[in-house]
Amino acid sequence: MEKDDSTRVLRRFAATLGAWTAAAALLAASAVQNRALTGRRLAGGAGIAPRPSEPPPALTFVVVGLGAFRGLAAEALWFRADQLQQEGRYFELVQLAGWITALDPHAADAWAYNAWNLSYNISALMLRREDRLRWVFHGVRLLRDEALTWNPGNAQLCRELAWLYLHKVGGALDDAAPLYRRTLAAETAPLLGANGAYPETAAARESLRLAWRLEAARVVTLEKETGPLDWRAPESHALYWALAGLAHADDPAERFKCRRLACHALMALYEQGRRAAGDTPGASATPPRAVSDRAIFPALLRLLAEHYAASPTASVRRLYGIHLVHGMRQAAAAGDGAERDRLYSLLLNIAAKGFMISPMDELLKQGQPDDAFLAPRAAPSPPALPSATPPATP
Repeated sequence: MEKDDSTRVLRRFAATLGAWTAAAALLAASAVQNRALTGRRLAGGAGIAPRPSEPPPALTFVVVGLGAFRGLAAEALWFRADQLQQEGRYFELVQLAGWITALDPHAADAWAYNAWNLSYNISALMLRREDRLRWVFHGVRLLRDEALTWNPGNAQLCRELAWLYLHKVGGALDDAAPLYRRTLAAETAPLLGANGAYPETAAARESLRLAWRLEAARVVTLEKETGPLDWRAPESHALYWALAGLAHADDPAERFKCRRLACHALMALYEQGRRAAGDTPGASATPPRAVSDRAIFPALLRLLAEHYAASPTASVRRLYGIHLVHGMRQAAAAGDGAERDRLYSLLLNIAAKGFMISPMDELLKQGQPDDAFLAPRAAPSPPALPSATPPATP
């Protein structure tokens, strides 16, 4: 009996020792894998852009301490974040999303989630407009200054940032949006030229890059297409970041989203012009100027043509066609028959099967809606069938 007891004890000890040995081996393997993954990230491998700098000590402690298991910890936090979202506990989500991005600063979804929560959910809880302003711009800075520093050129993050500028700052759904626009204009104006123009000196451009992450080469390339933009306006920033995302997007769905957002930013720049008198910066900043139609509209048509060629859907066709009709009317009003005819030819080319383009004279009539350019093509009447009953004999 004593021998059997000794044998059982030895077997338990061996099993325990084996379990601890296996756990130690797994930890060692995870550490090796983590070092290899870190090396690949620093070198730009594993589909992740190189980090611009070493992480802060606190983040290094978390990453090294958890090793390869930090992915599991992040997943657990995501599960908790979903619960908090359903319960409407947005303030707790801020800290939780911060932990997720600390565990994996290359998780674009976590950055986008946190920025959305700050700019939309939490800002909506604030009664004072000044408090809403603080949370909205907190979300903008989170994407621009932190997320894109860890993930330079990430198309999703660029698009999310463009959307915040266009919809939250430049839109009309939030009654505090005029304050957002005034603040943006007031803070950017000291770094810009007259009327919000991009600065000419290298020192001023570097200051703008550090403060607002606007790269000189990208701005110069953009303004060759659009003409000078007013960089106090949120639509200009939205266009910049949407095109930055488009330049780095590999996924067709992401390219569609970035291009569509860039089109809407250009349309906003073209259509809005000078803001209403009650929605312009005060004495501390010059009101945003109207952007030249001569440069913006051709750039918009080129981008819409590219968008339609890549995604010939009904909604894109309608958007492109509306602006072609608008351009035709502008050209006709200016007496430019050649441009009018050129745009009408482009309009004819986008007619889908089953539709026809209205005649030019109809499209140019006063009071005709811009979107009345497509008319259903009438189906031909079927030929008459011969009568089954023979005619009566006289």
